[in-house]
Amino acid sequence: TALPDSDSATACFRATSAVRIPSVKKGLCNQRMRMVQDIVIAHLFGGAVILPETVFSREGCNFKAECYGQYTGMIPFADVYDVESTSRALAAVGVCTMSEGAAATRFQPSNVKLSVPASKLSLPASVSELQDFAETYQKIFLGRVWSVADSTVCCTLVVPDSELAVRLLRQVAAAFIPAPRIVSLATQVLERFYKRAHEEAATPVAIHWRGQSDMAASSHALNITAYTNEVARMLAPLKPLCLLILGGASASELAEIHARLRPAFGHRDHALRLYSKETLMPGIKWSRHFGGYDDLVGMVDLEIARKVWTFIGSPFSSFSVIAATMRALPCSPASECVDTRMVPVDVSDQLGRIFALQFPYTDDTLRDRCKALTRLHDWHKPGEWSCPTQPRASHRLRPVIARRGRGGRRRLQADAHSPSARTRHPRCGVLGTSLHVNQPIDAPSRLGFNCTIAVITALYGGYDTLHSYSRSFQARLGRQEREHGVHTCWFAFVDAASVPDLSASEIAQAKAAFNTTALDGGSWVQSGGWNLVMLPEGQMTATLPEHNQLRSRLPKMMAHCVLAHAKTMLYIDAKLHLSQPASLWTMVDQLKPASLWTIQARGDGPGSAWVAPRHPYRSSVRDELVCLYLSGIISERAFAQLRAYHADGFPSELSEYAGGPGLVEGEWHARDLQAAESTALANEWFDEWWRWREHNTRDQISFIYAAWRMGFLPPQNQTQGNRSAVAQPQPRSSGLKGFAHFISSLPLAAAVKSCDAQAEAWSCYLMRYADLGRNLHGRTAARRHFIRFGFNEKRTCQCDGTDVVSRNTHNRARASAGTENALLASRFASMESALPLEEVNRLRDGHRWCAFPSFALDNADLTHHLQGLLRGRHNLSR
Repeated sequence: TALPDSDSATACFRATSAVRIPSVKKGLCNQRMRMVQDIVIAHLFGGAVILPETVFSREGCNFKAECYGQYTGMIPFADVYDVESTSRALAAVGVCTMSEGAAATRFQPSNVKLSVPASKLSLPASVSELQDFAETYQKIFLGRVWSVADSTVCCTLVVPDSELAVRLLRQVAAAFIPAPRIVSLATQVLERFYKRAHEEAATPVAIHWRGQSDMAASSHALNITAYTNEVARMLAPLKPLCLLILGGASASELAEIHARLRPAFGHRDHALRLYSKETLMPGIKWSRHFGGYDDLVGMVDLEIARKVWTFIGSPFSSFSVIAATMRALPCSPASECVDTRMVPVDVSDQLGRIFALQFPYTDDTLRDRCKALTRLHDWHKPGEWSCPTQPRASHRLRPVIARRGRGGRRRLQADAHSPSARTRHPRCGVLGTSLHVNQPIDAPSRLGFNCTIAVITALYGGYDTLHSYSRSFQARLGRQEREHGVHTCWFAFVDAASVPDLSASEIAQAKAAFNTTALDGGSWVQSGGWNLVMLPEGQMTATLPEHNQLRSRLPKMMAHCVLAHAKTMLYIDAKLHLSQPASLWTMVDQLKPASLWTIQARGDGPGSAWVAPRHPYRSSVRDELVCLYLSGIISERAFAQLRAYHADGFPSELSEYAGGPGLVEGEWHARDLQAAESTALANEWFDEWWRWREHNTRDQISFIYAAWRMGFLPPQNQTQGNRSAVAQPQPRSSGLKGFAHFISSLPLAAAVKSCDAQAEAWSCYLMRYADLGRNLHGRTAARRHFIRFGFNEKRTCQCDGTDVVSRNTHNRARASAGTENALLASRFASMESALPLEEVNRLRDGHRWCAFPSFALDNADLTHHLQGLLRGRHNLSR
């Protein structure tokens, strides 16, 4: 990615003209939008900028409808912004700022405006088109002082149509540093607000409240009832809540807002507390303090919105859009601006959608912003619309900013980021209504932000308990998201039985959300950090035995059918929860998709499309099937699946370490949703599992077979074994993004220390790997082997296989004690010779029948019967 010049002297030295930015009679945030776009155009055309000396504001209006558009007051620019700090921040982006006098001594003053066409270009225009005309206009404006447009034009001039363009626009928007007086007051308000929230043990959130009458009475025609309901729905899961109302609110106005939001918070006392800068600092007469200039008072609120931990904005407000645009960049310190959301309500003229396209505050990868804006906005002169509705590929690949190479020529580098959202794969149609939503679950209009990593779980029938992540966990996760430059979104596919704490109205709302359209937002009901997805049970599973178990497999395997924006997906079983927020980054790190977060990519190949952990106890598909049979989980019918795989040449008996396919633990996996291999493997896995569902409802065996058959295993594990097979899969090529087993990021010393702290870890190490259990005995021997060989061989000594997740307890036991005792008597009658009785009882009590894989080898009758099953002969004695 080409970066801008960061030296102000260099930026000014290279300037070939200067752009005079006028004051426009709009609110300070709208004026800022105009200034940002003028600066972007000037920078693209090689010009310096002359910031206005004064800006406009309303006087003594207090945002009343009758005087809302009367911008009669004029404020010195230096009273609003720190001129020196703003100039330095713009220089860091590569923009030169000049005073009017300095520009006049270097360039010739003129009345030339870009908006008066000298060629085919007219405004508004896309950044790509501006780049196309940059060389032409640089010659026209050479040595002159010029303007983009006159002071009556506001506020759509530039459309960012690439990620680099969006980045430049955000950097310029964030470069406007408030005057010291504004920063000081905003800091004091925040400190008092956080103190109140801490005293009340409540979640601190700031919202730009726009449910006032002026938005309803104006041409925007805001539906205040819909707006209030959506705000209440977003805030209710955060209770107890301390809510800071931005935009100015007296005590009586806070009481009115509180009365409108209170029903969503139930009957708990102190579940919702409202504050404003006026009530937190009652000694200040805010309007008088700033000379009666309403918009200048609002700059304190804007600085609060920029810094507060959690900010909820109104998407149709330029204030909220500017705040969210600034917050889209990494904050310094990282503890600020952790979470940014937007109320999913727009005004009648769709101003929110226009702002989101013009000033993108999420990483929404919309393919053609120009085309979308054309549909939304009445430009009055459609014949002069120059934003290309069919952009050329070269437009999307060009960077916005490029350094000059040798000879002063610009070096253009490719923008590798795809600007389009994914379309639903045709294979998803087989699911019918069983996994279908009218709008993707990760759509920005649902979430209020663009999601980068989607975390998925599924729970039906109340078998497990949906883990509720604490506010502390969510806050730490939010801070880490800001550090990595990503947003995560968490979805739990559930039924009402699995979330018993929800009220009837919340369940009804959750069930209705799946059927939303793109126009109505359709945000999710939330619980413990999860967005709850309650889909109707389709015909695919409704009439089948074990339908809840089968139903839970659909989001596990086919969640890509309802995700269109997230780049990465992490699935975790409902029995698991992340040990700490940092676990998430560890679990998806091996995928290494481009621009997932701002870390240096490792140079060891293209990364993986799919990552899953090794099975903690068994190392081959055959051992897993045998264990399931011995545990009473599957019947003899399941061996038909393995025999069919054998006929296809699949080496089920070979572990990963012997060059075979090995075995995964199916409790979690991570996918690169942008990789075609990921979708192909998921579809193949589902087809294979569904094919054998009447024989075996477990999914690990069908997964590793699907990866083997598609050639997605690492080359060293794509062996055909000792079988003379028919069609063998092609070995995975070095450039293919296939499947990989999860590799813990713990260094050797930390891994040994972690296993030393677990009472049974070294016993698990020997039990998991049959080749070790036959030759090594005792804790010391196991520990020595791991240090000398096992760690480098990517083996694990953790009893649970990984150190990134923790396990919840099941709500129901797998079987009653009587059933388990009967199973011991009928199937394990002679295994006491292989295992001490206390170890057999431990297996029964912990529901870990096959944690000791060597026992079958010591039971001659059982081994003989299993060999018959594997070969297809069913009439052997036990």
